[in-house]
Amino acid sequence: MSLSDPLYFLFLAIVFLLFYLLRPGEPRRILLLASSYFFYFELSKLYILILFFVTLVTYLGTKLLRTPKWKNSSFVLFLAIALLLIPLLVFRYIIVFLSPSMRESLMLVAFPIGISFFTFAALGYLIDVYLEVVEPEPSPTRVALFLAFFPLVSAGPIERSGRFMTQFGFDLPFMSDRALLALRLILVGLLMKIVLADGLAVPVNTVYDHLTTSSALEQMCAVLYYPFYLYADFAGYSLIAIGSAKLFGLEVRPNFQQPFFSTTIPEFWRNWHISLSSWVRDYLFSPMRMELRRFGNGGMALALLLSFVILGVWHGAKVGFFCFGLMHGCYAVASLFTLPWRNRMATRLRIPGIVVQTSRCIGTFFLATIAFVVFRADTMQQTLSIYQNLFSTTPFREFHAVILTLLHHENVDSLGLLKQFFGVFWIIPFILLGDLLARKEIRFESLPPILQTIGYNSSLLFIVAYWLTHYGSQPFVYYKF
Repeated sequence: MSLSDPLYFLFLAIVFLLFYLLRPGEPRRILLLASSYFFYFELSKLYILILFFVTLVTYLGTKLLRTPKWKNSSFVLFLAIALLLIPLLVFRYIIVFLSPSMRESLMLVAFPIGISFFTFAALGYLIDVYLEVVEPEPSPTRVALFLAFFPLVSAGPIERSGRFMTQFGFDLPFMSDRALLALRLILVGLLMKIVLADGLAVPVNTVYDHLTTSSALEQMCAVLYYPFYLYADFAGYSLIAIGSAKLFGLEVRPNFQQPFFSTTIPEFWRNWHISLSSWVRDYLFSPMRMELRRFGNGGMALALLLSFVILGVWHGAKVGFFCFGLMHGCYAVASLFTLPWRNRMATRLRIPGIVVQTSRCIGTFFLATIAFVVFRADTMQQTLSIYQNLFSTTPFREFHAVILTLLHHENVDSLGLLKQFFGVFWIIPFILLGDLLARKEIRFESLPPILQTIGYNSSLLFIVAYWLTHYGSQPFVYYKF
């Protein structure tokens, strides 16, 4: 039951109605917890036992950290962290080294979706209790709901206990304004997923799945389109999750903030998958930076590199994920230590600010796009093959041939996949325009009511029509993580 599945919205509507029929407090918490476990069982079947295990270790670990005998005990912390990491290590990393038969035996039931997300949420809560940033939650239902809440359990955003669990009083009455805002977020998220992301998914995935038969120009298009596909898919999911949580009075922080307008790689990661990048910053980079501060800039660089490598391998045990993190770590280090010099040069040469900002946005996008190749390609051999084509004149020669074909009105069917790329090209400026308007704080709600009504109704009709004709949309990319 994906968050873009019509069955999910039937499920959400039933839970929503029951929620406001119940008394505030514990009855509502129990309803949401039972609904969350039902939802997760539908996704991962018997792997719900892993979620139970992580919840039990988290609850008992935080309790022990506040008992007089074990208070501030690093032993309890390390033991709890080790126990929490065991399922993640087995299903994310060790499983890839098993024989095919053993791997198939483990996969007889569905993969444990969201294991990285609820494990990191649990680790953050445990560390916060150890550092006395938050007090341990005495209620097991609150801890369980924090880790299992159904809109977030499958792909985040990764919430923090100190911010999220404090909202579990569930004593707010129904408010139409809040519900309308939640539905707007869900609507935008659905449109991003089924119109933008699914529109880009077919040509992009076709090229990556058939690299040996695709042309250099098709590979270049797939590389350029992939960041927009990934963004529309995951940002769409995040908006649906955030809107779903808001229906129950829960505020979830945004997971994306116009990342393609970032002027540096560090800024890109402050705006892309914010819940993960901020988690890595707070729980990995900052402690390492403090430990390595005596090494000056070298310590800073090493902390950055290690943090980004860990951020990369969080996605799984693939060499490409390691290289993805390493590349972004190198980018971040280079950006950090060259930024003052670049700023001085821009000032000395009197380059207009708009030119500097635009060129840096384009450069940041180019660097991130190059790194996304190793993220998406299945093997390093495929990655090197794509790079070989990208950094050659072949795509440009093929593009010239395409232009000649179009100018002479020859058979356009010979263009193959390029027709599909041309057909969905409008999605890219549409995404950029939407982000630009959001950055300028120009919102749809500021339009005249008649235009809002037309927009909402036509969007709903489109979504329903899509569900009726394309039942079973592309799965969310981050369900794999």
